[in-house]
Amino acid sequence: MQRTLKVALCGFVVGTMMTSPASVKALMIAAGPIPQRVAQADTIIIGKVKRIEKKAVSFPAFPGAEEKSDYLVAVVEIQDAIKSGKGVTSLKVGLMQPPPPAPQDNPGGNPQIDPPIRPGRGMPSLSENQEACLFLRPHHSGEFYVMQMYFDVIDKTSANFEKEVKLAKKCVKLLANPDKGFQSKDAHERLLTAALLISHFRNPPIQSPGEPKEEKISAELSKKILNTLAEANWSDMNDPELGYMTAQNLFFQLGITDQDGFICPQDEQQMRSAAKAWVVKNANSFRIRRFVENDASKDLKKGSK
Repeated sequence: MQRTLKVALCGFVVGTMMTSPASVKALMIAAGPIPQRVAQADTIIIGKVKRIEKKAVSFPAFPGAEEKSDYLVAVVEIQDAIKSGKGVTSLKVGLMQPPPPAPQDNPGGNPQIDPPIRPGRGMPSLSENQEACLFLRPHHSGEFYVMQMYFDVIDKTSANFEKEVKLAKKCVKLLANPDKGFQSKDAHERLLTAALLISHFRNPPIQSPGEPKEEKISAELSKKILNTLAEANWSDMNDPELGYMTAQNLFFQLGITDQDGFICPQDEQQMRSAAKAWVVKNANSFRIRRFVENDASKDLKKGSK
């Protein structure tokens, strides 16, 4: 995991000219593009919050965690099941509650450097009668679903709601039938398809302890993704749908290292040229690896239920 993170940061931080801890923190809580949210969500619904249970429940945030976290449970009535959830009328969404603030005489940290995360700055929130599109993943306990970040909620009153939901539905269809996307005459749609698959495959299980396990995807699919990346416009940094999921940043999600024949230059322009050259050269021979749950994670899941 450390190897992958090191390479991803090389491409992502340098490629976006992030140079300070404050800017990196801001980047970490910036709203993720819709394609990324779709690729990393297990279930996507449009629904209405019927109620929020008054009593919090406590579960480990991830398998093997020594301490439990408090969750308020929202019961959401499903109006439209966009991804998964077909035939289900409602589901439960756990909203992790932030820990109480540190005492004033012992803050336990520098609030200027490490401010607390609140709803809207990292932790998602819902309110009774709220209607929204939710990007969900199952909690390891199986008791409810969870959202990872505040932007996994698109409120129905948002000015961009219809536009973003339309894009989400398009992305779900492309994930379900990527061959159709790769056969499109539209270069943007082909890149969108590749971006969805890369984000899906290279998303480490957040609830897995230890090193995540990797396995190779099929050679045919890997070729389609990499050849699409090779033909992309690597200078385009302003795609309104992909956002920061540029060809360059998608490359660095792949976890390519010097062991794969790639040395990351420090200069941004040289780095972009070197990355694209590597993709062109290796598109038909390199096999993209996907993250999967390791055995330790599966064992801890069984023990936590």
